[in-house]
Amino acid sequence: LASRQARPVEFDRASADPRRLGVAVAQLRLDGIVVPLDDPRLLAGWHTPEEGFRWTDGAALLDVTGIRTLELRLAPIPLPYVAPATVPDPGLATGSGNRGRSGHHGRRRAGTS
Repeated sequence: LASRQARPVEFDRASADPRRLGVAVAQLRLDGIVVPLDDPRLLAGWHTPEEGFRWTDGAALLDVTGIRTLELRLAPIPLPYVAPATVPDPGLATGSGNRGRSGHHGRRRAGTS
């Protein structure tokens, strides 16, 4: 699970948290079955589970061998980083409004991007 990441100590003077935080995953489903956030299929890139969620480090690995669908629900925690302002690349405009999306609204097939 690739995402942006930030270290709280770098943007919050009151924080002593040196971890690189990506996204806070509240629920994970593989083929429709809820997976505990301490499941051994959550490999490198996951911080210790907290109450009701588990942070990634921005590059978390998950064993999805044999899995057809992966669903994530993120915890409603403000992300510790701000998206940088970007200038749209006119070469990427397609007019369809659906660049690379699977059409499954929040679901992607495992093994696809």
